[in-house]
Amino acid sequence: MAIKESELYADSARGIYIPQYVAETIKRDRIKYFDSWAELEAGPESEFYWDSWAEFLDNAETDCGGKFYQDGDLWIIWPDLAIEAVNEFCQAQLEYEESQRDAGDNYSHLPAESWTNTEDRLLSKWIESENIDAMGLDTDQLSDIALDCFYMRSGHIFGPYDNQESDLILAAYPLQEIEIDLSCLGLDGITLDYVRDSCDVYIKQELAYLTTDAVWYAVLTKSAFQSAIKAIKGE
Repeated sequence: MAIKESELYADSARGIYIPQYVAETIKRDRIKYFDSWAELEAGPESEFYWDSWAEFLDNAETDCGGKFYQDGDLWIIWPDLAIEAVNEFCQAQLEYEESQRDAGDNYSHLPAESWTNTEDRLLSKWIESENIDAMGLDTDQLSDIALDCFYMRSGHIFGPYDNQESDLILAAYPLQEIEIDLSCLGLDGITLDYVRDSCDVYIKQELAYLTTDAVWYAVLTKSAFQSAIKAIKGE
């Protein structure tokens, strides 16, 4: 998706005469949604000069979709494609972080790092309640097996999707907020400043932030765990 870069139309050095300069220099037949040129031509002393200028900035648009943005300097920008690009890119990144297995695997090292006696006891109770044959293995061996054969399952704050009652949830990792780098979109700073308040996400500099109730769960299934025990015992 090609995104046009912003173009400088009037330098801030023109100060209060920028609106008058626009009225005197712009090709009016290429401007839509504005026709109060006389008020701008009259200059800052005109009673309706600033009201007309506010109307111009709010409504005027070039015949190729350009809009006007003033941050001291006056720019022409093309925000529609930029807004669409940001929203689509952020939505794709959100879906990836919420549901793609390799995104969930980024959390797979965490259960081992936080494993304590509490998890040992949780595992032992689960083995007993599900009538899993430990085949004589001790607690440490069973914990190692559990940490080797769980997998990451996507879900939300109410639990993993398609969870089975016999599964054991070893840990849960809420995403809460996702940070997305927008620099790869190649948006210039002026365009990004303009579209910031028009996108579906919160943007600070070149980073977008989205909140989500998605959670990645470390899930141990009964069948995988029992199969792993049997494999250890050579059966």
